[in-house]
Amino acid sequence: AQIAFSSTVLLNKVDLADEAAISALEKRIKDFNRAVDIIRCEQARVPMHMLFGVRAFDLTRVLEEQYMDEEEFSSFYTPKMDRSVSNVGIRCTGHVNMFKFQDFLNHYLGTEEMAKDFLRVKGVLSIAGNDNKFVLQCVHMLRNQAFTLPWADGDPRENRIIFIGRGMQQRRKELTEGFEACLAKPLRFNINSEVQAKTGPGDDDWDNGYVSALWDEFNAYRIRLLRGGEVHAPHDDDAFVRAAD
Repeated sequence: AQIAFSSTVLLNKVDLADEAAISALEKRIKDFNRAVDIIRCEQARVPMHMLFGVRAFDLTRVLEEQYMDEEEFSSFYTPKMDRSVSNVGIRCTGHVNMFKFQDFLNHYLGTEEMAKDFLRVKGVLSIAGNDNKFVLQCVHMLRNQAFTLPWADGDPRENRIIFIGRGMQQRRKELTEGFEACLAKPLRFNINSEVQAKTGPGDDDWDNGYVSALWDEFNAYRIRLLRGGEVHAPHDDDAFVRAAD
């Protein structure tokens, strides 16, 4: 499965085999993954320019290759080693609530028992409150995620994420609905709207204030309290913020 989802494979110790054997092995690798780059090497020595700056982490390009329906997936990545491997790809517009998305990701990748089924997770997302593309690439519990280039003017801010692993088809509904639940809805309040903010654990721990910023540090609202100070409401929900009396 690792070969099936790799962008590059190093074929080491080629000095110990003849050309026919090497070619046969390369053909077998291509049977698993026809898009993979194969680099022949000896003693694991590879020119650095062949490993760096090769756009292997260009998720836009990777997702264009890998976003496909199940029939196309089966023909592209012939799962000869593990027929339980499948994929779930999601594409949708809208801005993602960062906190909800991280909770969603933690549910599947936060524990070894759950994450072992997720061979790859790749995505390009539009995060609420940020004008740069948010890209992620995960392997089991390991995650690499960061903001990159700005969305270009006129470029549709489309979210694209793909889950590759064992038993993905059985999780299709929950993965799709779970991701879509991370999409931010239109906010109820505007700048300077008078609101009440939750400021403590008690039922009566509410303070009057007004909205001073929207999507501040990924929080739905920053609220300036009338008694002084500021708090964040991470979600536009009555559990965190409500209309003033």
